[in-house]
Parts: sequence; structure tokens; C-alpha cells
Amino acid sequence: SDQVKVPFYLFKDVIYLESDFDGVKGYWVLDSGASSTIVSKRFAKIIKLEMEGRAKVLGAGHEANVTYVTLPPYRMGDIRFEKQVVAAMALRNHVLPARGLKKRIFAGLLGYDFLSRFVTKIDFAAKEITLFLPEKFKFRGNGKIIEAHVINGHITISGKPEGKKTGIWILDTGAQMSHMNYHAVKKCKLMGRTRRGNRVLVKGIGGDTIMKVIRLKTFNIKGINISNLVFIAAPKKGYGFLASQKYMGVIGMNILKLFIIYLDYRNQRVIFER
Repeated sequence: SDQVKVPFYLFKDVIYLESDFDGVKGYWVLDSGASSTIVSKRFAKIIKLEMEGRAKVLGAGHEANVTYVTLPPYRMGDIRFEKQVVAAMALRNHVLPARGLKKRIFAGLLGYDFLSRFVTKIDFAAKEITLFLPEKFKFRGNGKIIEAHVINGHITISGKPEGKKTGIWILDTGAQMSHMNYHAVKKCKLMGRTRRGNRVLVKGIGGDTIMKVIRLKTFNIKGINISNLVFIAAPKKGYGFLASQKYMGVIGMNILKLFIIYLDYRNQRVIFER
């Protein structure tokens, strides 16, 4: 088939997809902010995968240690995936709901190497994704087609907070909240918006980071205006992605869930449809 629909479970603005490893059910987070697929070490042990080698990866504000495993063939809906080598690490920050998911085993993060194979439509109202073969996909809706660029496994677009500076933003379906990097907050002169005491703890790869809440009147994505948004902002330079001067920040689920989203890596575009 040219397209396959896969239902998802939405819990605290995180998209979970069910997979089947020879009878063992695992739930993956659909994470366009992950530059590669990462399997949870706990799940790797459950399905008895052998771990080999070591490396370091850079998260939002910290480094993390990973090893590698060969993921066996598995099914997701009507799609069968062949075996592949992926990273494995301890992923303790994803908590599945107490009810609603069978056996509730967290498998890991589905990142660039999964998403780049397809054009992925995310329909939050229907709670399903549709995976299209890129060579067969033709958009016939009324959405806004936005030019994108794939950089280091991330799909990125231009955005402008409150009519200030235009910059590069990563679309991250794995981020519950949108956030701005330290340099972007400073450049746009928004640090004064971060109220004292109004902080949140962000759990990410490699560790936790304390961020401040910032409220924006408007955010513009190539002519799409979104009003009255809450972002989280890095209050200091920090380390890792949060210290990057290449990106202004991340467009997360609090924005993405307002639309039907199409991620088209091959043609480097994103479609926003109301």
C-alpha cells in the first residue's frame, strides 16, 4: 500500500506507538527531536538483545552514555521493519500511563532513521499517524506548505517570536513544550519576561535542566500566526543543545497539536493544516 495508518496513544502530549517484537508489546515515543532511534536498555534486556560498544551523545543540557544493539525485525500496525543497529541507553524519564496501554512496556524513541523513510501525517484529533511512501505522496489539502531543512537528523523551519528575530527552530514531537535557547532569549531581549520563581524541571537525555517560563504574545511560522503561547527558556548559557547558537529553540507539542502536521524529510518541507 502507498500509505498505512497507525493509531497512537496520546499521554501528557507525548505520542506513543505500539510495536510487536515476536509477541512482546513495546511502546515507542514518536520523537522528531531524536537524530536517531534509541531503544531503552530495560526493553533491550526484556527482548534479550546483546549490547556492544560505547559512545557519548549530546542532549539538551547534558552528555549521555550509549551502547549499541541490533534491533530484531518487528511490526507496527501493518508494517514490518527489518533488523537494524540502534543506540541503547537508560531512558528513565518516560512514564507510561497506569491504564490504557497493554502491559505498558516503554521501548524507546523513534527518531530520524524511522521518520525519514516516510512522509508522516500526524492527526491529533483522530489519534493516528499515516505513513506515506515519499515517492507516492501528493498533498491535496488546504494546509500551508513550509520550506524545511534537515540538519544533523533534525527537521527545521524558520520562526519569529513576537516579530523580533527570525531564526532556525527544530520541530520536536518528543518535546511537550516549546522552548527557546539562551542565546535566542538574550538576542530577542526577552529575558525580562522570565519571572522569578516561575521555573520548571525539564527531563531530557543525559539529565535534568531547570528552565524558566516565558509568555509570548505571538509566534510566526512563515505567515502562520499563533497567539498567547507559553515557552520555556534557558535562563543561562548552560551546555549542549541549550547553548547552541545555530538554533533559536524547539517547536514542541504545545504548538504542533494545534494542527494536522505532515513531516516530509525527502522533499524538506513541513505542512501545517488546520
